[in-house]
Amino acid sequence: MQIIFEKIEEWVGEKIKENIEVYGGDIAKSQILTFESGRKCFLKTGSRNDSMFPTEANSLRELAKSKAIRVPQVLIAESKFLLIEYIEQGQKHASFFEDFGRQLANIHRFRAEHFGLFEDNFIGHTHQQNIPQGEQATNWTKFYFEKRLLFQFKLAQSEGLISSSIKNAFKQIENKIESILKTDDAIPSLLHGDLWSGNYLTDENGNPVIIDPAVYY
Repeated sequence: MQIIFEKIEEWVGEKIKENIEVYGGDIAKSQILTFESGRKCFLKTGSRNDSMFPTEANSLRELAKSKAIRVPQVLIAESKFLLIEYIEQGQKHASFFEDFGRQLANIHRFRAEHFGLFEDNFIGHTHQQNIPQGEQATNWTKFYFEKRLLFQFKLAQSEGLISSSIKNAFKQIENKIESILKTDDAIPSLLHGDLWSGNYLTDENGNPVIIDPAVYY
């Protein structure tokens, strides 16, 4: 950890005065760093995979491109740590969730040429396949079934968690997936990828902030 602190101090140009551990997640160790000037940053360490922090940083950058909602600015992204902007939390204002919904809709209006993403990333500790192959790039049903449903099914199967009844039910889904989704007009739209109640904040002005994404289109 000392080596990480020294790298950060060199980048910031001042010494760390205080580091406070933040609890609430089980994916990484999180700390709020306070520097001699009073500046604060948010530090994540302890990932199980060297790609986790760099891909999380790219997810944050991808969301920032939409200019639709506030996300923490990426400061340093390396295999062993991720340093991002610290956002002071405040109280939700009266229209918080209405604003949040509209901002999410604007994220989804940010488009790409193909489904998926230029790199794979992680949802929690689990590897998430994003790089499309063949028809997956232009066929949402194919991408969703093969990269999401089938991939998770095979993970569960490799752990011995798939019973014969689940296997039969999954086969029925596979046979009906085209009619279930009906996505002839689907457009590659930016998604947070892992949005639940633990992955958004309220900033100092009462506005929404999204964190810990696993983006793809």
